[in-house]
Amino acid sequence: MIKTKWVFVRKPDRYKARLVVKGCSQKPGVDFTDTYASVVRLETVRTLCAVATADDLEHAQFDVKTAFLNGNIDTEIYMQQPEGMNDGSGRVCLLRKSLYGLKQAPLMWFETIDPVLRQFGL
Repeated sequence: MIKTKWVFVRKPDRYKARLVVKGCSQKPGVDFTDTYASVVRLETVRTLCAVATADDLEHAQFDVKTAFLNGNIDTEIYMQQPEGMNDGSGRVCLLRKSLYGLKQAPLMWFETIDPVLRQFGL
């Protein structure tokens, strides 16, 4: 069972709350087997921008703000009830989607977005 934590952020015009998982409480081989971190080298980005500029190509980039929340989990992972929502029953929550902090969240997101990008020929 994985522990959770609320993260509160004050933005200029509003307050935000995010439920995150304490990934340090995950046990390798029990809660996760594979991890993944998609990173790009700065040199690669510069090269792609230089090629696009030299060939007068249009290019765009995007940032998926809730990327790690959209991955489907392929294993059974249980987390304790969030603070403030614990009813004292001792029940736990079965995760069906990724949460921030899960060690396998980047991998789950990649496995979700990869087929979509391949459909577009990317």
